[in-house]
Amino acid sequence: MQPGDLRYQDRDGNGRVDQNDAAPIGFTALPEWTYAFEAGLSYKNLDFFILFQGAAHRTINLLSASAQSIAFVNNTNVYPIAGEAWAYYPDQGIDTRATATYPRLTTRRQYRTTTRIQHSG
Repeated sequence: MQPGDLRYQDRDGNGRVDQNDAAPIGFTALPEWTYAFEAGLSYKNLDFFILFQGAAHRTINLLSASAQSIAFVNNTNVYPIAGEAWAYYPDQGIDTRATATYPRLTTRRQYRTTTRIQHSG
């Protein structure tokens, strides 16, 4: 563990952070609501039909397998993320400790699934 790394909560109080500390976030993969609206109109030889449909209150993990270990190896989103990542290099005049929205950049696979570092850019 180094400065700038995410810190995880030991939710079950056993002294270590592992999969037993994971907790549900958001909704299930199945939507709570599904809906549809349709309307049609015919006039002479012209027909008009419109359909709206959707689902709501559903959580989808867009990171799929990569959610298990977020590292910045072969990641095309690294440049937008890098500008908002934790960094402290006083000899180079870089200090984003107070403004960072992402953890310290690393090539080590050390992160667990979390909503903290999902990028919506």
